[in-house]
Amino acid sequence: MSLLAALSGKSTSDEEILSQLNEAVMQLQADALGKLDAFALGKKEIEQSRQNVIQLLEILQELLSQTGDLQFVIPDTPQESAAKDIVLKLEYRGRPRADWLEDIHSAISNLRDSKPLSDSDWVLLEDIVDILDTELAEDLRELSRQ
Repeated sequence: MSLLAALSGKSTSDEEILSQLNEAVMQLQADALGKLDAFALGKKEIEQSRQNVIQLLEILQELLSQTGDLQFVIPDTPQESAAKDIVLKLEYRGRPRADWLEDIHSAISNLRDSKPLSDSDWVLLEDIVDILDTELAEDLRELSRQ
């Protein structure tokens, strides 16, 4: 029963983080396309979206900078837990950590400076959303088996 509760809590947390990130990325895309009015978005919402994305990227950056096995890292927050899952999935893609760190640093820098995101920044954000979506789907499949 405790496994079921843990899976349920994790899937709820993953769903919230995915929803927040997905919304933030869509708002940033609307801003990049000059469509804030069409979506009734203001600068306040865009700034909050930037901060939400930066926060997750900074956690990812910290985890990717660590040496050693992340399996033994105990997350303190749901965002840290999601970030750990993301890093573990990124590592399976076979791309060096240094490359991921470079992309994350670029995205953080552009977001902080309110500069347009580069194509590689968008790809990074889409990869992260995709990984979180896959993680949530895996959580839900595991829950349905319980």
